[in-house]
Amino acid sequence: MEKNKHMVLHFCTLTRDAALVLGDQRTEQKKTPRTCIGNVASLTLLLSMVSAMYIPSESIAGQSIFNVLNYEAAFAKTWESTCNADTESVTMVIPQGKTFLVHLITWAGPCKPKNVNILLSGTILGPESPDAWKGKNPGWLLIFQGVKGLNISGSGTIEGRGKGWWDISCALHPQLEAPKALWSPSLLASFLASLHLSRCKIANQFSHLKQGCIKLAPMVLSFINCTKVYMNNISFVNSPQTHVGVSGCYGVNFKFLSINSPASSPNTDGIHISRSRRVSIDSTNIGSGDDCISIGDQTSNIYITDVSCGPGHGVSIGSLGRSGNEVQVENITMTRVHFYNTTNRARIKTWQKTGVHVSDVRYSGTFGTSKTKLAINLNCSDAVPCTKILFDTIQLASSTPGYKVNSSCNNAYGHAKGIKAKHIIPAKSLLIPLFPYASRIHFKMYSKPSRGQ
Repeated sequence: MEKNKHMVLHFCTLTRDAALVLGDQRTEQKKTPRTCIGNVASLTLLLSMVSAMYIPSESIAGQSIFNVLNYEAAFAKTWESTCNADTESVTMVIPQGKTFLVHLITWAGPCKPKNVNILLSGTILGPESPDAWKGKNPGWLLIFQGVKGLNISGSGTIEGRGKGWWDISCALHPQLEAPKALWSPSLLASFLASLHLSRCKIANQFSHLKQGCIKLAPMVLSFINCTKVYMNNISFVNSPQTHVGVSGCYGVNFKFLSINSPASSPNTDGIHISRSRRVSIDSTNIGSGDDCISIGDQTSNIYITDVSCGPGHGVSIGSLGRSGNEVQVENITMTRVHFYNTTNRARIKTWQKTGVHVSDVRYSGTFGTSKTKLAINLNCSDAVPCTKILFDTIQLASSTPGYKVNSSCNNAYGHAKGIKAKHIIPAKSLLIPLFPYASRIHFKMYSKPSRGQ
């Protein structure tokens, strides 16, 4: 069968998938939306093409394999078969050399197999224009929800095509009038609960999307309430906002990821973690327009190792406690993190007069350059200080030759050693502003100073 690189096959709009693009085609045809009746011809053509290149699903050695090319509604039906397979291990294949155009997809568990594998070797595209999201929820592109034993691997790419969103972002274009009703806190909160509702009801909530500057744009991949997640060798490009989100998860491991968006792209965090425990990020390259990694409320046991960060804002803990609730963030370890041309290297920010407690945060063997004078910023709540902060073998430098960088500390206590100076403030001066009580707590384990000391 001869490839037609200008052909886009559109599925029925009632399915979760907007289109399947064969070959290396990466652009959308500008056509009016099709109804289900209008899709009969496209579906017939699709079935004839699929039959010509049919790759059967298999079951070998107790493992079922499902290829998205075998299904009319590629991702929705393939996931249904994958999640309900009667085998201990199952694999969903997104094949190499194929590009898939999608809207919001939720892959929900729990699943029957103990091990759910996603072999992502092809390319997944988000819609190019924000107009394609009218009547749909603009918060996410791909969601894994309530899945246990998930393993995502391959050499594939998830391309968010975020430029259309950046061009109307309130962060860059505040002169545009924002549709206030769409972005109200109550509506955003209601959407979080609506993940259990029908897609039609979600679409109705956001049917009033209209032109103006926007504060919320799609996150290309999100893990919600998942357990034992492994993801490696996947590339993320140009997400409209945050690239990868982890919320309410336990036991998440990311390795050998590549995340890239322009330094000027607004709110494009590389990885955002909230309400999660035991998350590791290893051997990963992140360049974005916001935090390379951001850590939110109710997180613990986060391990960041051998990560290259830049451009971007660095690695941030917070902002924490915005709602005024008591939150706990503890045991955050960053080892051998290389910062390149970031606006900050390390940052902790909590809202004042809140019950936020940040403790056991370790920065070890990190080095690189900062675009701004303030390379380290620890801004902890006056009500509850940050405690047990360790800086071990840190090299700070300005990205501008000959310039110095500085640090700022508010109500943070801990220990610093092995600070290397090169065009920065001397090590002794660095220790004092970072840790005002360093002479009393020059050891790793200590008690919080009493009032009046």
